[in-house]
Amino acid sequence: MSVILIYAQHLGGVGHYVRTYEIARVLAPHHDVHWIEGGRPVPHTSCSDLNVIELPRIQRGVDGKLQALDDGEDIARVMATRATHLLEQVKSIQPDLFLIEYFPFSKWELADELLPSIEAVR
Repeated sequence: MSVILIYAQHLGGVGHYVRTYEIARVLAPHHDVHWIEGGRPVPHTSCSDLNVIELPRIQRGVDGKLQALDDGEDIARVMATRATHLLEQVKSIQPDLFLIEYFPFSKWELADELLPSIEAVR
């Protein structure tokens, strides 16, 4: 049984998120799968075998910039909290595999939270 950490962050559309969730759902009965998300809630089939870890929720605003899902939150503070929490989870879980949906092909604005975690997994 492998320990798998799957990070799925949608900022606009949810296609990649939904496909990645299905991968996690199929792997979960056979592995220790940790699912990290932090975008708008997306309705989907629940999976009791997944260990869900939520980061503070963000989205892409109409201006194309990241914003906290809770409009009252400062995005810089939210992003710092997300980066810290993600890194803590990576160090705690110590995954055999860290699957990141759609990065580095897109979502470069999430590099500050992803790159330190990728390095920690190595």
